[in-house]
Amino acid sequence: MVIPSRQEVHAWATSVEEPPSHVVAVGNVPALVAETDIRDSLRKLLGPDKVWRRGRVYDSTCNRSAILFTVGRDICQEMAANTLVAPECPPEGYPFIYSELPVIREMFSSRGPTQVPEEPSASTWPLPTPVSKAITMAAQSQSYRKLKAFSGVLPTPQGEEGIDLWRENALKVVEEWSCTDTVKRQRIMECLRPPASTIVTIHRDQHPELTALEMVEFLFEAYELAEDEGAIWTKYFNVYQKEGEDVSAFIHRLQLVLGILLNCKLIPASGMDEALHKQYLRGSSPTHPIANMLRSKIMDGGPSMFTELLRQVKMQ
Repeated sequence: MVIPSRQEVHAWATSVEEPPSHVVAVGNVPALVAETDIRDSLRKLLGPDKVWRRGRVYDSTCNRSAILFTVGRDICQEMAANTLVAPECPPEGYPFIYSELPVIREMFSSRGPTQVPEEPSASTWPLPTPVSKAITMAAQSQSYRKLKAFSGVLPTPQGEEGIDLWRENALKVVEEWSCTDTVKRQRIMECLRPPASTIVTIHRDQHPELTALEMVEFLFEAYELAEDEGAIWTKYFNVYQKEGEDVSAFIHRLQLVLGILLNCKLIPASGMDEALHKQYLRGSSPTHPIANMLRSKIMDGGPSMFTELLRQVKMQ
């Protein structure tokens, strides 16, 4: 399980320069669960305040994460929940960890004063050593050179950098950072914006061993512009499942090319699923049993989104 202690969440908040009383971590989140679902559930629970994702620590041994969020108010001044109910979560919900014990106003009723909840014991909130080490390292290196934002959107939005300049700076900065590779990956994710952040998150879920430098090169490969539109479309039509290639790896390569098409505005975001289905049906191996199973599901109007396709593959 990936469930940080309150002290570790406090250190994490400090490392990203956020007021500890304004942050909360959601623990033990499966890799395939969308962060937007967790964020939306937080907003429903905490009210209309703005909620921002500030970081994610991933543990490849259990394929789960702890996600840090900032809330637009002091959430430690009121009674707080211990679990978060979100789409596809277990019956008991996801653990909800504050950096500080919530302080509540003493309210009297016929039942007597409201009680402040006790802090969970260490045995209740285990945290794998690699994750704890990553959070601690982040807290010890508050001052560091940050990367500019990158989304992959064209034309490049104000305040962002194009892929060539961003990659050049990222390669230098990542080498400068004196922290673990886990923290480096976290810092890279903090500077990314959709659709680039979405593509990287999916790629990391499929390749948990991905290093920070490999992440930079992956982005460069995804967003480096081809010579012309015809070359980009040719790359899309030539994505076929290789002999012996896993279905998930094939789908990932196809999604990568679709990301380039989207980035160059050759297809709209609403057309991503249709384009994925068309080339999957053309390019998947007719002799691969799982590929055939998924092909039948698609033709029957089954899974549509990229993540849903991957979930179906993992279930086999």
